[in-house]
Amino acid sequence: MNVEGTRKILQAACAAGIKKIACLSSISAYEGCRLLYGQAKLEIEKIALDNGALAIRPGLVYGSGPGGMFGKLAAQVRNSSVIPMIGDGSQIQFLVRNEDLSAFTEKFATGKIQVAPRILTAAHGQPWPFKQLLLEIARGLDKKVKFIPLPWRLV
Repeated sequence: MNVEGTRKILQAACAAGIKKIACLSSISAYEGCRLLYGQAKLEIEKIALDNGALAIRPGLVYGSGPGGMFGKLAAQVRNSSVIPMIGDGSQIQFLVRNEDLSAFTEKFATGKIQVAPRILTAAHGQPWPFKQLLLEIARGLDKKVKFIPLPWRLV
């Protein structure tokens, strides 16, 4: 993954005397996670903390002109009226607006807010069941969708 690349960047930033370092992680990083992505992010967070950086774990980032994972979900809804649904869609998502995440990061970087190096989760407190999130995206696109259930064990 990009663990070693992140280590090199953080070490170079420290060597250059950069005082405020924020490392973007993922809400998928938590002790006991089994996905390689989350495990890599956990390792990156440890490296960030060792280098005096703030590690930010954003939830699912959304906003105008969606990109990333949220953009892929929006594209799926936009491009198809039939959406495969693993399980019953009750998996919980926590969201954060890209404008809020950016504003926080800018305030941290410019010293407008003081935060000690640690791990912060950046997400709205309201959980969104995955199916409800997709329905809300469809509503925003003025689109009707139908879900086709897929047993998670099959996937």
